[in-house]
Amino acid sequence: MGYLDQMVKSRHKTPFQLAGFLRVCPRPLVAVTELVDGLERFFPGGRLCHFGADEEETSRADLLVSWLHRDFGRVAALARRTGQPVLLAEDAFLKSVLTVARPGPQRYKSNMAIFFDDMGYHFSAARPSRLEVLLNNVDLGPEETRRGAAIREKLVRNRLSKYNHQPPLEGSLGRSGKKKVLVVDQSFGDASVPNALASALTFQLMLKVALKENPEADIIVKKHPDSIARGDRRRRTSYFQGLKAEGRVIPVNVEADPYSVIEQVDAVYTVSSQMGLEALMAGKQVHVFGLPAYAGWGLTIDHLKCSRRTRTRTLDELVFIIYVLYSHYASENGYPLTAEEAIERLIILRGEYWAVQ
Repeated sequence: MGYLDQMVKSRHKTPFQLAGFLRVCPRPLVAVTELVDGLERFFPGGRLCHFGADEEETSRADLLVSWLHRDFGRVAALARRTGQPVLLAEDAFLKSVLTVARPGPQRYKSNMAIFFDDMGYHFSAARPSRLEVLLNNVDLGPEETRRGAAIREKLVRNRLSKYNHQPPLEGSLGRSGKKKVLVVDQSFGDASVPNALASALTFQLMLKVALKENPEADIIVKKHPDSIARGDRRRRTSYFQGLKAEGRVIPVNVEADPYSVIEQVDAVYTVSSQMGLEALMAGKQVHVFGLPAYAGWGLTIDHLKCSRRTRTRTLDELVFIIYVLYSHYASENGYPLTAEEAIERLIILRGEYWAVQ
């Protein structure tokens, strides 16, 4: 049994609560595999150190945080010897205004929202994550469901996503009066693709299925904003890189906020992109070819199945669990934020950024 499997087994009923940890250890030394900008907000009384840079310091850390999926083995090896608690961390779905790859002031790239998980990475379908356990087991009342609905409506109305610098799409997509289907491209090499049990071949299959199932529709292929920011000149940056407009296939390789694209289409095909979740929130039919965290709960048309995901969820339950129960938010000054407060802060930051462009 691997260390992550042991974490899953031992912590299924006793989750590691970050807020509780900080109450007990208000000034922690936290060893992190990647010193991501903004991470310090979530440990306002503590200090971050780079995991492994100083072995003695790392061994004294009150908490180990694995940021990148590929780093978990090193973290697990130490924790196995020392018994230090471990969290797996990843950008949450309301991260910042700018992508890391895009030039701009650091305050617009700094991380406002993070997933901390004591069981697994939310994007990895191979093992359960804390998010999956929550979706399978938490019972919600009417108040929580209403709050989920209000958050969903505010996200869609304000067109908020993981990155929020992109302007609304100008003009119309495809041919007037024709059905339109969105096929979502992703950053090449993104860990969320293989961990969703998908590959480059999955993207080709998805495009073929979209064409076959929608013989009269325009097929809109949207490029990921990270891929646009990095450009195509030196290396492969996306799975549909080099795709040309041909027949009913229309590539969209310009920056545009996801909702301004989603609102023009009738259905969305994705492998594991967050855009699939946003399309659900916008009321679209979503076909999923990988196993992202939002698939398998009765809301999406799934081409893969996960036997662990046994519960049917409403959309507003899904939103509440992801954006309220699972996500952590913090202000620039290190104060914890609610989901609603984080949304308001992100709207303000985006407005500031747009004002100077």
